[in-house]
This record gives sequence, C-alpha cells and structure tokens, in this order.
Amino acid sequence: MPENAGFCGGCGSRVAQKTAPPPSVVPSGGSGTQQPTSAAPAPSRVQKQKRNPLFFVVIILSAVTLVGIGAFAIWRLSPSNATVTEHTVTFYLNDGTNAVYEQVAVADGESVGQPSDPAREGYTFRFWTAERPPESRQFRFTTSINEDTNLYAQWLADLVTHTVVFRLNDGTTNIHTTISVLGGQRADMPLPPARLGYEFVQWTIDVDGTTPFQPFSSIEEDLELFAHWQEEVHMPEAPLPGVAGQAESYVLTSNLHFRAAPNTDAQSFEVVRSGTTVQVIEAYATHSDGRWWHSVSHGGRTGYMAAEFMVRVSQ
Repeated sequence: MPENAGFCGGCGSRVAQKTAPPPSVVPSGGSGTQQPTSAAPAPSRVQKQKRNPLFFVVIILSAVTLVGIGAFAIWRLSPSNATVTEHTVTFYLNDGTNAVYEQVAVADGESVGQPSDPAREGYTFRFWTAERPPESRQFRFTTSINEDTNLYAQWLADLVTHTVVFRLNDGTTNIHTTISVLGGQRADMPLPPARLGYEFVQWTIDVDGTTPFQPFSSIEEDLELFAHWQEEVHMPEAPLPGVAGQAESYVLTSNLHFRAAPNTDAQSFEVVRSGTTVQVIEAYATHSDGRWWHSVSHGGRTGYMAAEFMVRVSQ
C-alpha cells in the first residue's frame, strides 16, 4: 500500500502515512463504493513427474490386444467365414413307389418346416412319420434335425363302394344278383343259382370257369363273377345189372355224402372223397327226391350214396 510522508506535531519528525486506495468507479446507475478485490496469488510452479518407460509399453500392448480380440470376434461372427453343418430331409409319398415329394436342407440342430399336404387319388393324407409302416407314430415338426432324415406320408383310403355282378353264365347275359361292397371288404356270397340239367359248382372270375373266385378276398374294384356249371348225369330208367345182397365195388367220381337214408335231407355220416372205392350192396336200391341211390357199405356202416356219381369197377 503506498505511503505518504508527514510530520508528527508532537515530535516534529516525519511520519509515514498510509494513503487509501482510490475509490473504484461505479457504473452509471449504481450506488455505493465497490469493495477492493484481493490480487490473485502468483501460480506456484509444479514439478513434472517422470514416467517409467515400461508404462507406455504396457499401454501400447493392451491397445493392440484389445484390437486383436475385437477383430477375431468379428471374424468369428461373420456369416461368410462361419461353417454351418446341414442335413437333408427327404419326404417320400409312400404310395407303393419310392417317389420323393420334397427334399430340403436343414441346419444342424434346427427343425424342418412342414410341407404342404400331398395328394393321392382315392386316399386322404393323414400325417408324416419317420417310419414307412402305416402304424408308425406321427412325426413332430418341432424335432431337432441332427442327421439326414427320411419322412413318409401316411394315407387313409377313401370310402368307396364297388359293385359285384353275379352272372348266370348259362348261354345268356342273365344276372343272378348284384351287390354293393365297401372297398376293402368281403362280398356276401349269394345262394347258389339253379339251372335245369346242371349242377352249380362255384363262382369264377372268368367266363370259362378256369379261375375260381376266393370268397374271403377283399373287393378293391367293380367285379363280375360267373357261375360255373357241371352237367348232370342222366340216370337210367332201370337198375344196372347186379345181384341183390352181393356187394360190388364202385368208385366215386365226386365227393359224396354217406347218408343214413336215401334222400338229400337225411343225416350225413361223413363226406367221402372222390376216387374212394366203396362196396355197393344193391345197385339203384331206390329212387327218391329225383335221383337214384345205392345201398352202400363203407367204414363198417351201411347207408346210401347218390348213384349218378359212382362207377362200378369192371369185373
């Protein structure tokens, strides 16, 4: 603070007096006197600390390491460099052939999408299975695919009605009867037809009677069956020569019932096979129900057999 020289009135010596600093100028419109501000202290000098050179080496190596890890991570995540394992899923129609409906590639561990339902004439699509047999369990499309996989379509046959025509096959186009059968079911066989002078043998699938129809077979299509006939043997008006009470050997030309009485309604002891030799006690013993009957001894029994299917053994 500046000092002014003065004199002391009592001692006559010069005394230093402090002079007040000049007042600060107050801007126009203000009032009072601005307080003096203290001067800022002179900045102190800070001594710089010397760094160890290894500090900078560590910083540089850390930065290089971080950059390398980031680049490796980006390379690993890049789809162009990633290796993806894929499996082939093949959908087979399973329609009696080995036809393929669709084939797709699926990433390992992923699930395969369900394709649109295939079509097959006469059948309705059910679902896909991992095995070919129809009783196999339905495949779930949420299953993870970890290997090449085959899937098979399963079908349900539509309900179809087939017509079976039984033709008399008597030289005309006459029909004995016609029935309807559900596809895959058996036909209910009708009563045998009748034809004058002929005996019904069986139903056949050909008009010549060479291929018999199997009654227990399933019907898978419309079908025509034909009656097969065997002409009846005309019986003579009188018995063939023979000695009453004296047995003669006869050979059967057809399977015959060995009956307790000379008529078709009598009890049958058994059916004797064609080609069997029997002993006839009396030829044409009786004429009953439209045919002749022989009195026969066979198997320790005495009974009757239809005469028209027996031939006497030459003596």
